[in-house]
Amino acid sequence: MKKKEAAEAPAEMIPSESHEEENEAPVQAKRSKTEEAGGEEMEELLKEVALSERRKQKIDSFIETVTKLLRTVPESPEVEVSDLSWLSSAVKVPFLLVPKTTKGKFHMTPPASVDLIGSYPLGTCTKPRVMVDLAVTIPADVLHPKDVVNQRYPRKRALYLAGLAQCLSSSSDIGSMLYSCLHGNRLRPVLLLTPPGKDSSSFTVRVHACPPPGFFKPSRFHPQRNNIRTEWYTGLQTSQSESSESPTPHYNSSVLGDLLPRAHLQFLSAVSSQCSAFADGVALLKGTGCFNGFLASMLLAYLLTSHRISNSMTAYQLLRNTLNFLASTDLTVNGISLAKDPDTTAPSLAEFHNAFQVVFVDPSGHLNMCADMTTCTYKQLQHEASVSMQFWDNPTVDGFHSLLMTPKPMIRTSDHIFQLCDLVKLQSSCKKLNLLSELMDHSGNYVHTALPPILSLLQRGLGQRIHLLTHSLSPDPEWSVASEAPKHKAQPPLSFGLLLKPELAASALERGPPADSPKAAEFRQLWGSRSELRRFQDGAITEAVLWDGETMCQKRLVPRQIITHLLQLRFLSPYSRSGRLVVVFMLGDMMATCMMSELAVLSSSTHCTVTLQITGFSSSSDVSGAADGWCLLMWLIMELVAPPQYFSVASHFMQRTKLLFTCSKQSHTELRLLPIRFMHADIPESSMRYVGAMADDVIKTGSELPSTGEEESLRVVQSYDDLSRKLWRLEGLPLSITAVQGAHPALRYTQVFPPLPLKLDYSFFDREKTSRSLVPKEGKPCPAYITPITVICHMEGSGKWPHDRLAIRHIRTAFHIRLGELLKKHHNYTCRPCPTHLDIWKDGLVFRLQVAYHREPQVLRESVNAEGLLVVRDNEEAQALEMATIHKPLLTSTLHGLQQQHPCFGAVCRLAKRWLGAQLFSDDITEDTADLLVASLFLQPAPFTPPGNEFLSSSVLLRSASFASFICSPPLTGGTTRWLSTSTTSSQASTLSLTHPFFLSSDYTEIKNDFTATRESLPVMFIATPKDKKQSIWTKRAPSVQMLQRVVMVAAESLKLLENQLMDSNQIQDVRVVMRPPLDAYDVLIHLNPKQVPLLVQAVDPPAVTFSRGIMAGNVTQSGGALPEAFGNLALFFCDPYGGTVIAVLWKPKAFIPMPFKTSQVSARSVVVTGEEANTVPNIEAILEDFRIMGKGLIKSLEARTEKWSL
Repeated sequence: MKKKEAAEAPAEMIPSESHEEENEAPVQAKRSKTEEAGGEEMEELLKEVALSERRKQKIDSFIETVTKLLRTVPESPEVEVSDLSWLSSAVKVPFLLVPKTTKGKFHMTPPASVDLIGSYPLGTCTKPRVMVDLAVTIPADVLHPKDVVNQRYPRKRALYLAGLAQCLSSSSDIGSMLYSCLHGNRLRPVLLLTPPGKDSSSFTVRVHACPPPGFFKPSRFHPQRNNIRTEWYTGLQTSQSESSESPTPHYNSSVLGDLLPRAHLQFLSAVSSQCSAFADGVALLKGTGCFNGFLASMLLAYLLTSHRISNSMTAYQLLRNTLNFLASTDLTVNGISLAKDPDTTAPSLAEFHNAFQVVFVDPSGHLNMCADMTTCTYKQLQHEASVSMQFWDNPTVDGFHSLLMTPKPMIRTSDHIFQLCDLVKLQSSCKKLNLLSELMDHSGNYVHTALPPILSLLQRGLGQRIHLLTHSLSPDPEWSVASEAPKHKAQPPLSFGLLLKPELAASALERGPPADSPKAAEFRQLWGSRSELRRFQDGAITEAVLWDGETMCQKRLVPRQIITHLLQLRFLSPYSRSGRLVVVFMLGDMMATCMMSELAVLSSSTHCTVTLQITGFSSSSDVSGAADGWCLLMWLIMELVAPPQYFSVASHFMQRTKLLFTCSKQSHTELRLLPIRFMHADIPESSMRYVGAMADDVIKTGSELPSTGEEESLRVVQSYDDLSRKLWRLEGLPLSITAVQGAHPALRYTQVFPPLPLKLDYSFFDREKTSRSLVPKEGKPCPAYITPITVICHMEGSGKWPHDRLAIRHIRTAFHIRLGELLKKHHNYTCRPCPTHLDIWKDGLVFRLQVAYHREPQVLRESVNAEGLLVVRDNEEAQALEMATIHKPLLTSTLHGLQQQHPCFGAVCRLAKRWLGAQLFSDDITEDTADLLVASLFLQPAPFTPPGNEFLSSSVLLRSASFASFICSPPLTGGTTRWLSTSTTSSQASTLSLTHPFFLSSDYTEIKNDFTATRESLPVMFIATPKDKKQSIWTKRAPSVQMLQRVVMVAAESLKLLENQLMDSNQIQDVRVVMRPPLDAYDVLIHLNPKQVPLLVQAVDPPAVTFSRGIMAGNVTQSGGALPEAFGNLALFFCDPYGGTVIAVLWKPKAFIPMPFKTSQVSARSVVVTGEEANTVPNIEAILEDFRIMGKGLIKSLEARTEKWSL
């Protein structure tokens, strides 16, 4: 179960579904293989989260103690609600008094009753966060039936909680005591109590103050009723009657929620008594992270009472059917109700929909349990349920672990994230958006008030670029009873997550409606000066917006440009408040409003007068002086409201603060009015913190036009394609070419820094006489480093090929020479043939062509023994050749296809490998291994969706690495075919299978079974492919157990640091922090001369001046390099191949164990004589001196950390 689980609540929650239920028959089939496989795990999970009898006894004992203390609450004299003289200064009232005063009397008295409510008495309370709800009934004589008006009841409720806190504060039987809010609703404060001593963290008692059952009439809380008067809230006298006041549905539902917790418990108890698996089903639903306890319980109850699921179902079946129901229903359109026979005063579903975005009505028929839920939140629940159902029956996915054991915070489920940090800015936004009625409805909570218009605007502006828009939920603040209630601005930044459509998100062009369309004016108003008319290739002339972005890394931030523009722009959006359409104008700091009902007269009258009520003025002269401006603005609004040929503005004149327009109809045609509204969010860019492509800097190339490698990779691929075509067309070869295949990461878009075309300075070189190759001149600097791009050229099989390995090599060398001659002759390419390859200089790039013969690996495995018999034995040489000529080209081709499906795949690979290199792991997690691990995120992303952003998907990769569990199962390509399939088996290793389109699920089972049977002989990290299902050639050499553990540890720390930095608005966004390796674990640090590091520009922290000439550190430290070859038996060597200036040395654990003296083993060792025994030990001083000698001219300094080791 997730450690961050929403606490159970005794009231309000959320569900899902519509009334289209013809095909909604309960799914209660035989136990599936998936259920049987996961049944044992689920049983263990349910046992883990269930409360033990010992803990229940402690809870019961503490509840009994608290109840006794509450009954001893002393009485106080009756005073005005605003009089706090009876309350100790050490206890504060948990309520924001806005406005300051309200009518009413209050006195403290013992509660009428104390009852358990919520999940604990229902039996659905689970660990890890155990929350026990206690309802304290406020005596009837403390309240008045009219207390529902103007926050009188919520304030009395808060006063009563303060009185309880004052009584309990003197008792030693109470541990800590804090205030909080139910679901972040400031109208519903609660008191949190914990037991004293060591049990203080085992559970929390949440005390709710509630009115007596039936004290208030439910009809008083109809969503179309008003209970907050404008005159009281604003302090300004108005002539509005109660019937003309705007409704306060959210305020009404908050108060009504306090009346019903006991009835809800009674209802749920009756339902759960009929279903034995009810409690377990609720526990599993809470474990998915989509639900809190109350929502899960009510949703299950709805499905059971409506006979969509059966009482005899298991917990697994309840979970599955509930998720299926949620994924296939839309409560934003068709709400559902638990009320069987509601009374005549209960609102209809249509009335609920008019007031709320999501509708799920409780058994009373009066309360919408989803009153505070936005459409975006519900769509997020639907999306998560849909994703869960997609991978539930996939045999290659551990559905139990993915669904119930994997946390899914916004940082891992969204492609882009942005935060509104300075929340107090939303207060001014509410004023400029004229949201006074909504602000009163939310009791002054300007964050909740401004959120729906902002979400609506973002949805409209981002449009088809996103799959999903999510936002953070209001936190449940906790504060000391001795502290004032925190202000609204004190809550954490408001976070928004975007799940992008990769094919559309990065488009720099926003194409709008045709110029003559009625929607063109609305499009222009939305995008302001960014909108312009454009003619397209199909001849259409439409409105369009062109965003900044030439390279892919710039286009990835187009959503940021859109969001910044929308939040700052004065804009139009459809809007309705209380069923009355309003038009709002802005001119400078002044605002004008008029009712659409006045404009509607145009549709029935020949002449009418439209009135604009102007606010924000200092004198009548200011208004009069702006009359001409208002007149122009009136023309604009009328143009938007109706076609201009239907009316004209005949005249205008001033009347105090009103500007009156006389409008005449020009046509008898029926006039259709468009409900629109001018809005100005007024949220500056400085208040927004965007997390989208902040990691680009560490893989960025180019200075004039920044790029993250997409354009460079494309140029390499295009140049390769051209070379491939020319190779195919060559004539004059003894054997024909059967295949030309790329075998380099740049050809699959995953090279960290793709090769850049280089223009050579020929004055630095001489020409070699025979081949005319370039040779560096003496006295000139070392040539710039050029990355060769490997290309495999397969020649056809023929009886002409010899069966001797040396002869085959000679034939391949001859082909290299002949290919170079033909390319020079026909295409004038500079070529340099070698025995092992042919280097081709083309378009400023070097392609390293290797001729391959498909039978050569088999020839290398064959030998003749002393008896003359042919023996076939596998060896490393054959494996290396097979890897280079068969497996790598196939991998490159497959991953190139994956890049075409997921445009950000290459960027994720580059970023992941940049992290591995920066942390000095690139020699242990090779490029091919890293690419395969990244592929798993796209082909089997469960429980997430395929990443649409390179940076946030890299955080998911780090999380996967931190658990050493790379699970990868790709989408179906038809029938039962798969691309990728894997299994996680142990904490030290995982299996990954990259397959061709005809890899069946049965192959996955075979691989898994073979893996289990031969686990001890397999590498620590196991990767299977179609050509290698049993040996894992990708990870045969590395990583070792120790290095994999190191990767896991560093990944976990990097993930923690990265996510904290991203989501904490107080921290500076600097992804380089997770790229800087911890060097304290190494024994010796060899610091290189930066002038001798050719890729210094690629360093995590590059200096102002870089160099492109020198020795590659990676060539020195990697397997077969100078240092491992000389001292590999004593130490391990690590470096960052991308501009690293440090070589880290780690002595092997057995390096300092004395060894018996042998003349053949005295290299780098000194002799130590003890008595008659002579042993050898490493001669550290000599080894360090050898380092200096071998690196003369390259080494800047050598740092020996002698405190970490000793002889």
